[in-house]
Amino acid sequence: MMTKACTNSKCPAYAHFVYTVAMRCVLCRWDLKSAHRSSDAAGDGLNSRRTNALLSKSRRRQAAD
Repeated sequence: MMTKACTNSKCPAYAHFVYTVAMRCVLCRWDLKSAHRSSDAAGDGLNSRRTNALLSKSRRRQAAD
């Protein structure tokens, strides 16, 4: 089972998280979207610093070209 949420803003279940195997909201029949932890979306401090450093290098290379 996964944590999912309805993304239909007109649905009474909008943004309510459920632990389910269902693919569609039972109230509005829209597709449920998988929920992500904020730590997964933001990354931890080390990875985000490394990613920012790599992006900076890439941007400097593009500016030099």
